[in-house]
Amino acid sequence: MVDMYYNGAISALNTLVDINFIRIEKYFFACRKTAEKELTILFDKMVETSRIFNSSLIFEIHKLGGTPPEDVLFGFSIPELIEPNDLETTPEETYKILSRCISDEKKTMKAYFHALNNDLENLTPGLIILIKSQNDKLKNENLELQNLLFRIKDKGRKREI
Repeated sequence: MVDMYYNGAISALNTLVDINFIRIEKYFFACRKTAEKELTILFDKMVETSRIFNSSLIFEIHKLGGTPPEDVLFGFSIPELIEPNDLETTPEETYKILSRCISDEKKTMKAYFHALNNDLENLTPGLIILIKSQNDKLKNENLELQNLLFRIKDKGRKREI
């Protein structure tokens, strides 16, 4: 039985697990939409980051006596039938993919911001440290996305000249 004190913490952690699960899914598929080596490496890294985050979050949920969302209880598997894109990706397509990823990252950051601000009274000091640490890593990955987008935008401008 879950201690009533922990219900809010478990709920906040489950929300973050859901967000990371969606993030894994989105970056897996984004990775398959591009042939850009730099992008596929970054997207694979972001998938792995969210898998690691979810492992930590699920561990904490179990420690509190809670149950993680059903989607992640059975693991995350993506059909192996999906082949990576072997076509050249145009700068415009790459720009669109990155823009969409940055938009999705804002939603992820918003969920972490909410957990750190609105759910704060429900979180133990250890959980606050865990979530802040994950949030910092997400900020760094978001900066990598934005820098890559800027470089692609800049390459496009140089081609026009």
